[in-house]
Amino acid sequence: MKIQDFYRLYTLVLTRYYIQIGENTRANALIDEMDCWQELSPHDQNMLYHIKGKFYLDYQGEYKLAISYLKKINVTYYNNPEYYYDLAVAYMCMNSHVLAYHFASKALHFFRRENCFNRILETEMLMLIQVEQEEIFDTKDSGYPSLIEMADNLGLKDKKAKLLHNYAYQHFRNGYYEKAFEYYSQSLD
Repeated sequence: MKIQDFYRLYTLVLTRYYIQIGENTRANALIDEMDCWQELSPHDQNMLYHIKGKFYLDYQGEYKLAISYLKKINVTYYNNPEYYYDLAVAYMCMNSHVLAYHFASKALHFFRRENCFNRILETEMLMLIQVEQEEIFDTKDSGYPSLIEMADNLGLKDKKAKLLHNYAYQHFRNGYYEKAFEYYSQSLD
């Protein structure tokens, strides 16, 4: 490997880090720099697609552009199925519930295999949101109670609060106001 290859990989990883921590100005500056790069390796090119897709999804709200970048990824060269989650979120933002569920399911398979419990919760919550869009959604058959218990067992208070809030909303939507009040109250604790 040449110094240039290390610099490129470092810049890609650094840009991804900036996106993760919310430093969108720094990430955007590095993306602009990377747009001038030529002759990228297939892995680096696909990682750049993932970075651009995530950036446009999270900071620009340009969901179609994010999807176009994420769909360019070739898993032969970039074996990071985490991008399926980003595709799921982008499709959810475009109200394409079936595709959002499909890609969330692919991401969930990866997160379970890797034992990424925080990401499992996020993905299952996203999948539940897609299912909730259906007119006929029974709160008794939802996966919320088990996800709430899982978040509690893992000490993920913020995830537990989000799950309780969403579960309360579903009860409210179905006319179970007392249960909704109970879960809304728990979500604020």
